[in-house]
Amino acid sequence: MKRQWKIKRQMREYADGWKRWDQVYHLLLEIACLREEKANRGEGEESHASSDLCPSIDAATDTSTNH
Repeated sequence: MKRQWKIKRQMREYADGWKRWDQVYHLLLEIACLREEKANRGEGEESHASSDLCPSIDAATDTSTNH
């Protein structure tokens, strides 16, 4: 006989929650800044050379139609 499981989720507040969130937020900002610096120096582009992604495949749109 298979057991039926019920999933119960609830929010729980931790005393150091804000501190932990702040640490993660600062880490994400640091990573984003490092990536931007690499992009500005032209580094890191080779790492995606074999990727199927393209920066853009559509021609630029005419901005005069956006009022």
